[in-house]
Amino acid sequence: MPSYTWTDRIDLFLIDEGAEHDREANMRTAIGASAAAIAGCAVAAGQCPPQWDGLGLALAGADNVVWGSVAWDPDGPGPQGSMLVLAGGFRTIANLVTGHGLVAWDGQSWRELPDPGFTGFFTGSLAVHQGKLVAAGRGPAGPVVSAYDGTSWTVLGTGPNAGESAWAVAVYNGELYAAGFTSFAGVSGRVARLTAQGWVGLPTPFPAMPTAMTVVGGTLAIGGSGALGFWDGAALTVHESGILPYSMIAHQNELYAGTYAFHGNPVGRWSGAQWEFAGTGIGPSFQHAYAFWLGSYGGDLYASGDFVIQGPPWGAQLARLSNGVWGHVGGRAVFGPLTEMNGKLYCLASGWDGAQWEDAWPAPNLSGEVSWIGEIDGQPCIAGGFQMTDSAGAAGHGLARRQGDQWAVETGVPLVSPRCAIEFGGALYVGGAAFMQASLYRRTGSTWEPLDFDSSLAGVGSLVEWNGLLVAGGWWYRNNTYVSVESSPDGQAWTQMSPPGEVLGLIIHQGQLHAYGRPYSGSASVVWRYENDHWVQMGGTFNARVQSVSTFEGALLAGGSFTSVGGVAAERLARWSGTAWEPIAPGVPGMVTVVRQHGSRLIVGGWVPTSGPTHTMLRAWDGSAWASLAAPVAGVVSDVRSRPDGLWVGGSFTALGGAVAPGVARLRTFPCYANCDCSPTPPLLNVGDFSCFLQRYSAGDAYANCDASTTPPVLNVADFGCFLMEYARGCP
Repeated sequence: MPSYTWTDRIDLFLIDEGAEHDREANMRTAIGASAAAIAGCAVAAGQCPPQWDGLGLALAGADNVVWGSVAWDPDGPGPQGSMLVLAGGFRTIANLVTGHGLVAWDGQSWRELPDPGFTGFFTGSLAVHQGKLVAAGRGPAGPVVSAYDGTSWTVLGTGPNAGESAWAVAVYNGELYAAGFTSFAGVSGRVARLTAQGWVGLPTPFPAMPTAMTVVGGTLAIGGSGALGFWDGAALTVHESGILPYSMIAHQNELYAGTYAFHGNPVGRWSGAQWEFAGTGIGPSFQHAYAFWLGSYGGDLYASGDFVIQGPPWGAQLARLSNGVWGHVGGRAVFGPLTEMNGKLYCLASGWDGAQWEDAWPAPNLSGEVSWIGEIDGQPCIAGGFQMTDSAGAAGHGLARRQGDQWAVETGVPLVSPRCAIEFGGALYVGGAAFMQASLYRRTGSTWEPLDFDSSLAGVGSLVEWNGLLVAGGWWYRNNTYVSVESSPDGQAWTQMSPPGEVLGLIIHQGQLHAYGRPYSGSASVVWRYENDHWVQMGGTFNARVQSVSTFEGALLAGGSFTSVGGVAAERLARWSGTAWEPIAPGVPGMVTVVRQHGSRLIVGGWVPTSGPTHTMLRAWDGSAWASLAAPVAGVVSDVRSRPDGLWVGGSFTALGGAVAPGVARLRTFPCYANCDCSPTPPLLNVGDFSCFLQRYSAGDAYANCDASTTPPVLNVADFGCFLMEYARGCP
């Protein structure tokens, strides 16, 4: 590589770090001298990958079903103690992003266990055999059962039918049993046991596909669709059962099963001849009831699933059978497998000692959706249908703010799922939708007060301050009349100023109040502007819903699910020219829920329909092309806000950009050429970037080819001028 004398330019790199705020002034002369040499040249792409974080939040739960759990002591009588092992189809849990859905909690921290090599999924059936952890699942050749000794996995048996799984494993009389397949490790008959000579079948084939096994009364109980068998080590006795057991357990020396019930009790007790309802007070949620997991603790039977407990509070995912009646457990609605460990009953990873709960989720943690991001008291704030345990250990829901690097959840928020919040006149206002209660509340001091906004329709979804007035937008009734916008100078007396339709959102642009929503007369959408005490429709009608209106480079921008406006094709994005809506080409492939400006970039968030769950969409337009900011994950992007510390993204996801991010994530840096050292903290551009550029230029790194020249020598003096211009331009 040719060498150059930098004597006449070295002064450009001796920048006073304390004067970083005025980079353009410091370098104006140098840039002017270099501009002619590099005019018209392209700029090399930025090298820094997007840097995501979850703002310090852990997920209170998992992003998918945890099917099985077991207590396992890796070193037996050694000093380690027992671990709670969870297996299932999840990929995010607590503060981990996993690759294969197998994790352990040791009472202090979470860790991912090594991949057992299952190409399909864990059935969630776990057991402990001869001190080793045993897991059942599906592999390349069909059902697989593997054992883990704390260091590595050993396959105990596999195949041969691709697509089949080992649904259940259990230990009986010191031997390991596996079930849930037509054939396994050379054994047919749907049930196999591991002996010193290898896997062998039962003398009599089990007549149905097994789904659950447990030890009861000195026998191994095997349950399947319509059949129940008891194996005593020598013979198999089979009964017709009439149910499909998801789980079975021995409780007080009797056999219980969790199953599905239509208009009935999903937990059964085996009488010796047939299944009978176990207890009273448990029933279906919307006609159907499921008990997926059972547990025995403290003399009571526990069930977790999807059902309803009679009596308030209505609804439950965890119930306890005591004295023949099912009831709630410590005010919790926890959903997951049940395992006893260290004197507590764990449901998923929440431990119950008979009197109170203790969670294994690191604090602060969150579960649910963040649908709105804003600011309260100068601090970033989130709202939505979420539960949170904050940095101080306080529990709450719906509304939280970040104070420095600490989260503080608002307590006593009346709305289950707030959708907006604003400070006005020394009080905090929170709006949303709620069943049989007000949709707008005011807090003065520590007291919440309901305002006269009903929620029989959509409720209050947007709050803004305009010309000294608090303006609420949405859809509600007032005096038997549809109302979608009202304003108040003090939060007490409200004046109706509704456009002719339901309002999805409000925005202030160039001092004027704008609203967007759906006219009463149809399913399409329009944007209105308030002028001269009445609403004026802006331009044509969108053929589908407008979900968000914001500003970009001084103009109004609309995003949604529409494909045309005023008869002109517009793929989910349109810009207001001053007289009409114009398409932004190219559009985006997903459904747009939010549009925002961040630096010089247009940010679009939403979701992409798939054959399974919807997946997130998050893209940035830099003026010439769209770029994805994060790989799609299950969920929806609901809101985006530009903040000094980065781009905040809210939604129903649990991870984003490879980081654990339950409901809210932050993009610290965009790809930015001048940020040579990829520093994530402000100021992103500093003296370190000059040193970095010099080092990479000296090493002949392709990054230093700032002007993307192709004529040798590709690294030359023009690259220095190019770098200076990019530095002066700054990072968006």
